[in-house]
Amino acid sequence: MGLQLPDGSILFGSSSPGFHQCALSIRKPDNDALQCVPIIALGSTLVLGFTGAIAIQGSNVIAGGNFSFTQHGTNTGTASLLRLNADLLLDASFRPPICEDISQLAVQSDGRIIARGRLANDQGVFESEISVFRLNADGSFDRRIF
Repeated sequence: MGLQLPDGSILFGSSSPGFHQCALSIRKPDNDALQCVPIIALGSTLVLGFTGAIAIQGSNVIAGGNFSFTQHGTNTGTASLLRLNADLLLDASFRPPICEDISQLAVQSDGRIIARGRLANDQGVFESEISVFRLNADGSFDRRIF
């Protein structure tokens, strides 16, 4: 999947489920080659993995998939939903609930996010069924829709 950014660049999500590759690639308007987007989180931590869904939220990009945070080659954590700011840097203020298998994303006109995937309960156990849920603009859980 892909989407066009306001500057004319096209952002592509990696469709392969490995954790050792670029999660997002970009094609600039003046260049035919795809380039890996180096998503950097807090210093030298790199985000790798695959992207199952992407959406625009104002000047930000919301990405859903299976992401791995690595620092100096060591895995330091995982996530299924990320928000990147306009410079495609990780937005550390975005705090979504624990979820996985995000396959669709949509952003409403008020900035709230509709996601399709599986949520974890208070004990960190994932639901057996995929559901549709809504997040507030900051990523906090709003409510289950279906």
